[in-house]
Amino acid sequence: VVGRYPGLDSILQGVDLTVLEREAGPGDLPDPAAEYILPQAEWVFLTASTLTNKTFPRLAQLAANSNLVLMGPTTPWLTELAEFGVDYLAGVQVTNPSLLRDTVAEGGGTRIFETGIQYSVADLRQGEMQQVKTAIANVVARREALKAEMEGWYRQQGNKRFPRQTELLTLDSELSKLDDRYKTLWDARS
Repeated sequence: VVGRYPGLDSILQGVDLTVLEREAGPGDLPDPAAEYILPQAEWVFLTASTLTNKTFPRLAQLAANSNLVLMGPTTPWLTELAEFGVDYLAGVQVTNPSLLRDTVAEGGGTRIFETGIQYSVADLRQGEMQQVKTAIANVVARREALKAEMEGWYRQQGNKRFPRQTELLTLDSELSKLDDRYKTLWDARS
């Protein structure tokens, strides 16, 4: 979890949990630990404050192989966040605008969470499995065409190194990442 939430420990008691926080408290890790923790995490929960403090792009990149949740009351309900690897949005939605307006006008503070809004979750992964399958097919087609080109190169050039070898290795790496993403989506279905 990136960002310390009030009551988090009591809610998730017994869950293997690491909290990364700018001002780390007892049991928390400082935010630079994200470079080491997030790439290994199965689930990553990012506070929506990462959008305003400009750490979101790097944290989302580090969490690319995880189930990524952008959460908190300031979470924007933008499906375009899926393009950054966000799988779920978890935030608040206004359910009673007039009651919420009255509570705010009365200086309601945290009472707004009891009146006029409710917590909600949006799954942004809908259709993503098909997109990943299509991306895999495209990479495989590019890789096969490059392999055919390489075979022709070696038939003509003999012992000279294929000049596009790095590109072939990059495609292999891309294919591996897409396979990891597909497996994550597949596992999350059950």
